[in-house]
Amino acid sequence: SLLNTDLTGLVAMLRLMIQVLRHTSNCPNILASLQVNTVHLCIRLLYQPIHVMLKAELLAFLTCVASNASYAQLILEQLEVGHILDSGAQQGLLYELETVEASFQAYPLTLHFLELTKKLIEVLGVSSVVASPVFPHLFAFVLRHVFARYDLLSYLPLRSGEKWALASESLAILSEVFAYFPAVCGAASSDAPELVKSRLCDAVGELLSTDAAIQKLLSLLQLTPTHALLDYAALPSDCIAESSLFVDSQLFDSYGAQLRLLLVAVTLIHRLLEVSTESISRLGLHAPANPNSLVASLA
Repeated sequence: SLLNTDLTGLVAMLRLMIQVLRHTSNCPNILASLQVNTVHLCIRLLYQPIHVMLKAELLAFLTCVASNASYAQLILEQLEVGHILDSGAQQGLLYELETVEASFQAYPLTLHFLELTKKLIEVLGVSSVVASPVFPHLFAFVLRHVFARYDLLSYLPLRSGEKWALASESLAILSEVFAYFPAVCGAASSDAPELVKSRLCDAVGELLSTDAAIQKLLSLLQLTPTHALLDYAALPSDCIAESSLFVDSQLFDSYGAQLRLLLVAVTLIHRLLEVSTESISRLGLHAPANPNSLVASLA
């Protein structure tokens, strides 16, 4: 295993490279000179027994790389091949979330994977992502394991904004998927592939028929953004210690993340309300268990 100095050094180098890719005007030129082997190596490392923060930074790096459509397609294909979202294995994102990240009370790997997913949708389009073999597992992970459970997890006081960031990123992905639904499944003349139509209908049907998820979504409208007070004494004084890896100034305060969550929640609810009654009928959701649910009002 890596010593603390090796680990923090590698993480620091990755973070520096990420900042360069995010902020330099020469980013397209840098990406053009990037070797495909580099992307393959980053993805292979995700399946190795290395520190969760190093895996998280690798995903953040891949998110920057995914701004190039060719690399985005390569990353999506490699996620399919690697079965990174398979459940029941002693590796993969679900295992890392429930076992490794939960023990640290920090979820950088899950958060960066959501950001990567959002970038893949942005670059490749909803249809391409929905058509990929990994989509059913991806959708289930986002809805069932992140959004459905984000408020049940414990979080480090130094990362108070992470709870709301997980919720907002997961809802942002769902919102992008649902924005595509009316044009594909609501229009009689849609020329989208049948596989895409079927998977979109399954995704919309699962969310609309899950009262717990709908109620959690609607309850976010009552959220009042608040600032979190940071205890500077809790900050690790040793920048090489493992605990220093989890220090992220963007997650110190929850206010900004809560505002973003409110915005994306309102956007998703608006898109759900645009689902036609005909579509609700085709999805077989006429008789929801909870008569006060959003599905009941739609139907």
